[in-house]
Amino acid sequence: MIRIQRNSLYILILYAVFVLISCEDNHHNETKFEWKEILNMPGTHIRSIIAKDSLLFASTLFHGVIVSSNSGKTWNEVNNGMANDRILCLVKDADIYAASRELYVYRSTNNGSTWNELNLGLPHYYGNLTSMAIRDSTLFVGAYEHGVIYSTDKGANWKKINNPALTYVNSLYVSESTVYAGTYDGLFICTINDSVWLPMHSALSELNVVTIERSGMDLFLGTAWSSRDSIIPGTNYMYTSYGELLGLNNELPNYGAYASCSYSENLFAGFYGDGLYWSTDGGNNWINISGGINYTDDLSGLYVTFISVIDSTLFVGSVGRIHTLPLSKLKEK
Repeated sequence: MIRIQRNSLYILILYAVFVLISCEDNHHNETKFEWKEILNMPGTHIRSIIAKDSLLFASTLFHGVIVSSNSGKTWNEVNNGMANDRILCLVKDADIYAASRELYVYRSTNNGSTWNELNLGLPHYYGNLTSMAIRDSTLFVGAYEHGVIYSTDKGANWKKINNPALTYVNSLYVSESTVYAGTYDGLFICTINDSVWLPMHSALSELNVVTIERSGMDLFLGTAWSSRDSIIPGTNYMYTSYGELLGLNNELPNYGAYASCSYSENLFAGFYGDGLYWSTDGGNNWINISGGINYTDDLSGLYVTFISVIDSTLFVGSVGRIHTLPLSKLKEK
């Protein structure tokens, strides 16, 4: 049985409602920063970014994997061997792994020059490999309708975790020896290489968990709209190991968080249409740091698709764009 340590489990419950209404109140509170745009590629979404051997790799919809050797000044497509150009996520160890729609996973041993398809044992059709995580040579892949699949030999062989409740997986997060899976039916946990997944708590079973992030001993979850949600829309909560569900006082929007990232004491939350927020006190207080990011192609507001920190620099993806900001610049405000 997996035991949850006695530490606070903070849950940022952000109810995603896809309704175009005015976001002016949130935009008025933006703090201006000197963001640097390193990519402008109209007509696509930038879904993730990694760094390896002085190269930047980004996953995109409709342009596959793109690479930059000069800190984002120029980018080139590197899709040799790929049958699908809608890449949803990237992870790395000594190699690079890319997951796409229609249930493809690729591996590159030469920094993207060529890619080899890894056979998951699943038919290719319109479906999503929504997330990947890697820890101690074990590669985990989260799939919508297929749960969690993992490999311990660089994708040569795969095992499917058979849990009827662990089907619609949105996000994965690996911390030390524990794997967290965010699903349409709440949050599940297991130990690495364990075939038994357990729900975190019955109170979470009605939440559609989209993003997972850990900061210190606390776990933060961004949740999207679900027809079964019983939580009041727009309210954020702290869930403790004692079974308490407490309201958090913060300045976050009432819409769904779709991206998150933690680095040292910094916690970032990105919203689909409502910008980027930053906290340094465990999520109790937040600052809108979207000011200075160009999002003219993002319809009604900034649609954050990923957040990463690489070499003490914050990277933020959106519709066709990547912006960067040194973390030192945040401290100056």
